[in-house]
Amino acid sequence: MTMAANHIAAAEEIATRIIDDFTITDKFPSKDGAPRLSKEFDSKPELGPVWVLLNYTGEVIDPSKDGLTTFTVMPEGIKVSPMNSFTLFQARHMNPYKLDMDRTLTVSGKTKILSQSDIKSLMTPEEYVKYRAAVKAELQKVENWRQLIVKKSFVLTAKDYGLIDIWTQNIENMRPISLQVIVGQGSIPDDLNQYIEARNGSWFYRYRQFFYIVGAILLTGFLARHYLAKA
Repeated sequence: MTMAANHIAAAEEIATRIIDDFTITDKFPSKDGAPRLSKEFDSKPELGPVWVLLNYTGEVIDPSKDGLTTFTVMPEGIKVSPMNSFTLFQARHMNPYKLDMDRTLTVSGKTKILSQSDIKSLMTPEEYVKYRAAVKAELQKVENWRQLIVKKSFVLTAKDYGLIDIWTQNIENMRPISLQVIVGQGSIPDDLNQYIEARNGSWFYRYRQFFYIVGAILLTGFLARHYLAKA
């Protein structure tokens, strides 16, 4: 569910700075209360903008309708455009949550991903039936979960220590599951980029409904012009 942060030590060697990494799973900060704050930090302009990765997972309550969650993310005490601080997670443009179903076995320092036949061979028939029931229950639990990772960037000076403020603006037909926040500067580490690509999937796939609608409108217009031209 969360992005690994074990790259922190190596990050310093490649001009990448991880400032903070935390996950909210309950008591999401509301606009009427106090925001959730990152660690205080001094900006290093030579590393470029401060970036914030928001890894959000939410459950769609009524699958027949769209859902959304919006957050405000911004540096404390620094004026930024509303468009840059506003972050929208819309269920229809998020990816279905991918449950990690791999089961592994490590022997003598070597790790192997177990196949279903491997797992079955390690269990009694009764144990395997219970295992399959547990897997089915896990899949049903996350059936309506959606996940998306968004990046925000802010240009900060080195004059003052900074904080990143985060609070929830609006929730409609969604139940927040978790929001992981990673704050950093410099290049985003390769392992994080790979995780983002794997979880977000293709941009075209997530916005396929929009393209279908546009395509249908263009086709209707073409057929109408063709019909009128022949009339």
